[in-house]
Amino acid sequence: MPTVFESGEQGYVVVLVDITRRKHAEIALQESEKQYRELVEHANSVILKMDSLGNITFFNDFAQRFFGYTSEEIIGRNVVGTIVPETESSGRDMRRIIRDVCANPEAYINNENENVTKDGRRVWIQWTNRGIVDEDGLAVGVLSIGNDITEQKRVQEALEASEKRFRELVDLLPKPVFEADANGTITFGNRMAYECFAYTAGDFFEGLTILDVIAPEDRQRARADIQRILTGGGKSRQKFTALRKDGTTFPFMVYASPIRTNGDITDVRGVVFDLSERKMAEDALTAERDLIGAVLETVRNMVIVLDCEGRIVRFNRAAEEMARVPEAEARGMLFWDLFVQKEDSDAMRELFDQYITGKHPGKGNIRYVDRDGEAHVVQWSNTVLHDEYGVVSHVIVTGLDIAQAGQEEDP
Repeated sequence: MPTVFESGEQGYVVVLVDITRRKHAEIALQESEKQYRELVEHANSVILKMDSLGNITFFNDFAQRFFGYTSEEIIGRNVVGTIVPETESSGRDMRRIIRDVCANPEAYINNENENVTKDGRRVWIQWTNRGIVDEDGLAVGVLSIGNDITEQKRVQEALEASEKRFRELVDLLPKPVFEADANGTITFGNRMAYECFAYTAGDFFEGLTILDVIAPEDRQRARADIQRILTGGGKSRQKFTALRKDGTTFPFMVYASPIRTNGDITDVRGVVFDLSERKMAEDALTAERDLIGAVLETVRNMVIVLDCEGRIVRFNRAAEEMARVPEAEARGMLFWDLFVQKEDSDAMRELFDQYITGKHPGKGNIRYVDRDGEAHVVQWSNTVLHDEYGVVSHVIVTGLDIAQAGQEEDP
């Protein structure tokens, strides 16, 4: 810069400014920008920029390889109609979605949608979106980074389809089926579970627990059983009294087993069998047996039930009195060892074989001497019982002491 010094001489003033730091900063910035470009271009993710209208302004190398478009083919074109279909397979209007992403990127920070490649393949991308603003803070576009999740999506859809088939299948079962977590909270119940316990599907997903559907007197035992399954990993079969939503109860049996996730026991699954009809049948059978037993004990005739080998399985009071042997002792003994003389036992065994094969009418008289030495002539009648396959299961023997009967009839 020309100047005049105080001495009157003319000359130049040179101003030196140290720009070392600035130069270093520029070099560092250039290096950073280079590294950023290399990172963006070599990233294994789709990286693109679009303006506020959805027109593509940047498309990295990975995006070009993935979608099949070169930079020259795609820059300046709208994402809709190129890498985004107008309508998603799910039916969503993607043109409206993209407009919304450009206008409100903060509402789509993480977003999944269906995309399309140049050759028409449908793919699923998980996007991370961030708004781009200019130096005045005005929105000018969106930076989007995407990762291909097509395979995960297919696996997820296959899993959801499998679960749907499982639920539909379980709903067809005529027995209640349930699942519960480690806290005993019911997480699934099939249609029969709702009907059997008088709850709705909504009730099952509002925190209903296993203990809520079990009568109070059985809850402690049920709690211990659940704990055994969760800690021991074994299966369980237990009887409890159920408590319906309306307060009524019924007996049931539950078969339960643990559910394992990655090798760890996390939940419990079970099948419920309503024992109401079975309990009624058992009660009726017990009453019938009691009645038959009472009749057998009051009849005058001896009634003896034998198995197919001739062993005594039932012995009424009249038979006890005649044989002078209590029923407990007679059970398991062969009929001919108790009621037939030793020398006649082989013949009686042959007759018995003829009875059960239908070769003998099953009636006759035999001479019998009891333990007290008293002789009897007994008139026997036999009835053969068969099981559901037609095989002989039991023989009912009725006997009358002819001499005693005659005495009772004399005036």
